[in-house]
Amino acid sequence: MKDLISIIVPVYNVENYVEKCIDSILNQTYTNLEIIIVDDGSTDKSSKICDKYKKKDKRIRIFHTKNSGLSGARNFGIEKSKGKYISFIDSDDYIESNMIEILYNNLKKEKADISCCSFYEVFKEGPNPKSQDINYYVMNNREAIKKTFLDQGLDVYTWNKLYDKKLFKNIKFPLGKKSQDRFIMYEIFDNAKKIVYESRCLYYYVQRDNSAANSLKNVNTDSIEASLKAVSYLRKYRDIRPLAVKEYLQTRLRVYKKIIYFKGQDDIKIRKDLKREFKNYNNIKYTPKEKIELFLFKYMPNTYRLVGKIYYKNKYKKMFEK
Repeated sequence: MKDLISIIVPVYNVENYVEKCIDSILNQTYTNLEIIIVDDGSTDKSSKICDKYKKKDKRIRIFHTKNSGLSGARNFGIEKSKGKYISFIDSDDYIESNMIEILYNNLKKEKADISCCSFYEVFKEGPNPKSQDINYYVMNNREAIKKTFLDQGLDVYTWNKLYDKKLFKNIKFPLGKKSQDRFIMYEIFDNAKKIVYESRCLYYYVQRDNSAANSLKNVNTDSIEASLKAVSYLRKYRDIRPLAVKEYLQTRLRVYKKIIYFKGQDDIKIRKDLKREFKNYNNIKYTPKEKIELFLFKYMPNTYRLVGKIYYKNKYKKMFEK
């Protein structure tokens, strides 16, 4: 018999999405599943919808808990899981019917600890198109971490992957933080001996208008803390640490740009601090495009603010269209 896989689904006030999510899991071609639904104190109809599904399929286990946030729900799900392998699916997203089977087959074929796939971003009009070319990588931990920084397909999201449960033995998602994935994924990758990645898009990452807009307007500074933690954790890898430093600086710059656009103001102190940070890490290599951005940021702040506003208006147009 094939291995038991635990799929952990944190649920919080997603009554308009959760049915599609659960249906996509129940329809998986890989059937030896336990589906752990953690209702994180929902105040809408999500709880009743989940209870209804429990009666439909004996593989579903539902836990109604006090609200502790996404990290708390994921940690609780890991503790309750019985499978040799685990996967996370957010309750407003959904997956292809063969996602778990493909991830599992790749993982077993390569004797890997983590199996990954790519994903679609889903807006009102449907999934964003992506290249259908299939790339397939088998990597050690160091190679995988490097690819995440070089934007070579692999990412640090938690949900489009299948894991050997042992990787989470001493690692928990941080409570009360946004960017939960970024706080732990480098350590998860580092603890794995082998990672396999197939670029087929099997996960659908739904961009909800209300959650997307709110998360953007409430600028997420936790991402800075998460990227700084990665710099500290990866200092043992001389070839990777500069990439982590660069990602940290770019994260700070992204947060600064969002403050300008979504708050409608320039924070002089943040700009000065950031300029000092770039000066402290002056040996980082940048692409020509990145060099232009840094030049505008340092020497032409008014032009930089204008370009930033145009950039974000176009980037997030789909999220705010009525």
